[in-house]
Amino acid sequence: MFHALCRFMQWLRPSELPDRVPSGCFYGTIKYRTKDGLEDYVFSFEQQPGGTWRAYIVRQPDYNGRDEGAIPTHRLSDGDRRYVCWKPEVSTYEACRTIAALWADNTQQYRKTGRFPM
Repeated sequence: MFHALCRFMQWLRPSELPDRVPSGCFYGTIKYRTKDGLEDYVFSFEQQPGGTWRAYIVRQPDYNGRDEGAIPTHRLSDGDRRYVCWKPEVSTYEACRTIAALWADNTQQYRKTGRFPM
């Protein structure tokens, strides 16, 4: 039942999303083109057991030889999966999408300059 509900919810538009998605449920994968128009980033948005949201990084460009550590890249790990580091934790799907886009644009700056402006 749980997995069937998760599969159904992937197809809902944000306006149709209920107040609470089942914890750990995959909501959707979105490709984001950076503001500079040079790169695409792909994110998977998932609600966590406490009700917060994470933007898991599915695909991103390499760091052009820059430090790929968690602190300079503002990424955290969940097993072998990386997600966008943001405090406080994100409480809505819409905010999670906005933060993922902001992170991707700042990552582009880091790739170019070595400075993460956020």
